[in-house]
Amino acid sequence: MSNTAGTTWDVGTVPYIPAPMQWGKRHKAFHDAREKWDLCGLMEGHHYGFSPSIISELSKWSYWSPVIPANEILNKIAIRDFGSDGAEYAFEAWKFWSEASNYFMPTNEDQYGPCRVEPSYPLIFHSDITRTFLSQEIEMPAHPDAPMGNRIVKTFYRPFENEQQSPGILRFPVEIKTLRKMLKIWNSGIAAMEKAVDKAPAPRKDMAQKMLCLGKYIAASVLTTIHLKEWWLLNKKTLA
Repeated sequence: MSNTAGTTWDVGTVPYIPAPMQWGKRHKAFHDAREKWDLCGLMEGHHYGFSPSIISELSKWSYWSPVIPANEILNKIAIRDFGSDGAEYAFEAWKFWSEASNYFMPTNEDQYGPCRVEPSYPLIFHSDITRTFLSQEIEMPAHPDAPMGNRIVKTFYRPFENEQQSPGILRFPVEIKTLRKMLKIWNSGIAAMEKAVDKAPAPRKDMAQKMLCLGKYIAASVLTTIHLKEWWLLNKKTLA
């Protein structure tokens, strides 16, 4: 099972992650598996994905025969969506965002916390000064028709420990450093996408602007995740 249609749990509230070079690597891996191990089927999508998007289009064209290289497909999409003047900058932005994605670590506390609800995730003071001994979880609003709703959101941010990883007190500083590197590269992509929007022809500007907004939203989500890790570490110092 895979999520090549464009959505993952990495950023839980976006329609797709605009890191097409990463998706291109995944598509190639499936083709390699077909040649090496006779892969003959694919359960596509734990999430249903959104269509159209540049990722769902890339996926579609990647599975036609003969296979078209991902960069060739993306060049054509960039010219179509950003015009001949903006395509170069859009492609550059996608390269930055794809590179930045390598520095994202989808841990359980992030997948069920700030990376599921993004910048609206609450920062809860950890010291129980009320003497009520009750849970400090805050129930996130959820639509009554949602299959899982807020049952898969853990608002009291803390590391979910298991034997396969270092304790949170050791790995959070490493994750903060890595996420800051991701954010720096991602912001370079935002700067390139701003140029692409500026160069895009008038009929395409609204669509281009939406992708820029998506990039900025993901950047805010990464920053929120960094802040939560810093918040948890500061709470540990307060308790000590």
